[in-house]
Amino acid sequence: KKERDAVLKLNAEYRRAFFEEKVKQNGCFFILADDDGPVVIQDDAEGAEGGVVPVFTDEGFAKAFAESMKIGGVEPRKVSTEAYNKSWVPMLRDNKMELGFMPVGDEFETGVPDSL
Repeated sequence: KKERDAVLKLNAEYRRAFFEEKVKQNGCFFILADDDGPVVIQDDAEGAEGGVVPVFTDEGFAKAFAESMKIGGVEPRKVSTEAYNKSWVPMLRDNKMELGFMPVGDEFETGVPDSL
C-alpha cells in the first residue's frame, strides 16, 4: 500500500521508469480489457492519433485506474514481454497507437518501446 501510494505521487516520467524496471523484473505487464480487446483512451499527444493503451505493473494499479476513471466491465489482463516484443510492437505501430505508462488520471507518458 505504501509503495502504491508513493508510485502514484511520482510524476509521469518517474512512473514510466518504474514501469520499465518492474516489467524487466517480472517479465510481464497488465492492461485493462473486455471481450472486445484492450481499453484504448484517446490522447492529444503528438503521434498518438490512434489512441493509447494504458499499461500497468500489476493488477492493483490497473483496477485502481479503472475505478478512478469509472471504466466498467473491464478486467486486468497479463501481457508477457515475449508477446509484447513479438506481436504488440508491430500492431501498435501499424495502428498508430502507443502505450500510456502507469496513468494517473490524464497524466502519463506515451511511447512504443522496441522491446520490453
